[in-house]
Amino acid sequence: MDLLITAIKQKGLLGKRGLRGESLEGNEVKIKTWKGIETNKTSSDISIMRSDKMHEVANNRYQTKGVWKIGEQHVIDIDAKYPKEQRKYNLVHQDVFNDDMEFGLNFAIMLVLGKSEDMNF
Repeated sequence: MDLLITAIKQKGLLGKRGLRGESLEGNEVKIKTWKGIETNKTSSDISIMRSDKMHEVANNRYQTKGVWKIGEQHVIDIDAKYPKEQRKYNLVHQDVFNDDMEFGLNFAIMLVLGKSEDMNF
């Protein structure tokens, strides 16, 4: 999407790393989509629409192997709106993913060092 950058700059909502979402949250901003259609959606509305599309794509492509890393807010949106029974894919919150990655790394190190018997399951 192509935001109307001049209006956003005038409102001071554009930081060094792009839009500052906390300043934009809840404010109506004219947004021009890639098709050139203007809308008065809030940034929250756009984020939820993106979460819905992510769910739709993940459900349609569930047979494709891989990891799709999305922001935690999208995970929260999807988890709240689409029960587990409606999802054909695994949805993992950031803290669980991080814990699993740390466990997997530690387990791999223990296997390499020959100390897997030290791990408590």
